[in-house]
Amino acid sequence: MIVGCIMLTVGMFVFFKSQSFTGAITAAAIAGLGSGFTQGLSAAAITDLYSGSNRTMMANIGQVTFAAGAVIAPAATARMLGLGYDWHLAFLAAAIVCAVSGLLTIAAAAQRQEKINATSHDKASFRTLIKDPLIPWLGVGIMLYVSAENGTSSWLSSYLSQDIGASIPMAAMSVAIFWFGIGAGRALGAAASKWLGDLTLINVCIGLALVSEVCLLVSHTYMFAIAMVFFTGLGLGPIWPTIVSVAGGAYPSRSGAVVGIMVASGGLGGGLIPPLIGRVADMSSMRVGMWISVLVLVINAFIFARLRKKHKHEQSTQ
Repeated sequence: MIVGCIMLTVGMFVFFKSQSFTGAITAAAIAGLGSGFTQGLSAAAITDLYSGSNRTMMANIGQVTFAAGAVIAPAATARMLGLGYDWHLAFLAAAIVCAVSGLLTIAAAAQRQEKINATSHDKASFRTLIKDPLIPWLGVGIMLYVSAENGTSSWLSSYLSQDIGASIPMAAMSVAIFWFGIGAGRALGAAASKWLGDLTLINVCIGLALVSEVCLLVSHTYMFAIAMVFFTGLGLGPIWPTIVSVAGGAYPSRSGAVVGIMVASGGLGGGLIPPLIGRVADMSSMRVGMWISVLVLVINAFIFARLRKKHKHEQSTQ
């Protein structure tokens, strides 16, 4: 995680200093690698330290702070741009935040007070992990989730400005509202994990996100659309941490490898779908392009409905 924080700091600072597209791409690659390190290993640490519903609760609580940053950053950037500041300064601020995170991680590592909750029966090889149907299907599920999340958040402001007619500042603020919904969803997911099973929670959340995104894309008024932005985020929020909790719980002693598979799968979805939405939007409209996110959620709903059905069947035959 310390290495990840260093890479994030370097990537953000390179972006701040960059004056060319090549420099920006290089910075994005460095920061992306750092993000993969920090997000995956922090999630793995949580799955090591907790079990059962406590693991899902803490996974969601941990991601609330992630969502808080995603709310604050676009809101602060929109405010900064509104005041006439150079947008490069946002990346300098991000570099400072990442450096502080690195220092906090070093302080945490120095204490070494964690009591890992892993069991001894899961010394499974990587081949064993990918041969278990649950892990690949969870990987596909998290890939589709990140596709829907990134596909929505990446083009949300463009959709609201081009198709709904929102002003540029109001359209930019929608990303913060979306992430506020995700944060609120994760907080609610942490509470609901005490009385809802993990797969049931995922199915409920996919359903809420699907209905909300459909309403968002058929909307023609800003106020209704922005309400659906919040509810889309609310539904999407608990999905990522709960999937990671399910995967980590299946192989407690291999949490690093399992969560690594989940993060890699999510990165694949996040890299493929947003450009596809942009391409479709170029050929038609942003409203049409964003229906790809809805299609992705529909597929994910079928996947997790089947996983839940299979899980209930296995429980009934035990």
